[in-house]
Amino acid sequence: MSKIHFDPYGDDYSCVENTPCGVRMPEDYKSSSLWTDVDCKRCLYNRAKLTDSFKENEKAIVNQMGDMADYLEYKE
Repeated sequence: MSKIHFDPYGDDYSCVENTPCGVRMPEDYKSSSLWTDVDCKRCLYNRAKLTDSFKENEKAIVNQMGDMADYLEYKE
């Protein structure tokens, strides 16, 4: 039975070899963005690190979107 890993995005992982917690990707990969659903021991152990990584990634995306909006506004 496959473990449920933490994954805030739920993207298609057809080209990725490892889960977000670093475990080799099983064929029957399951994930959830809700910690209450996660039962992967490695994900649960690294919960703080995975959550912080997700937050940093989100901040970078927001900054990039702001930079893009500034560029498009300046361009016009």
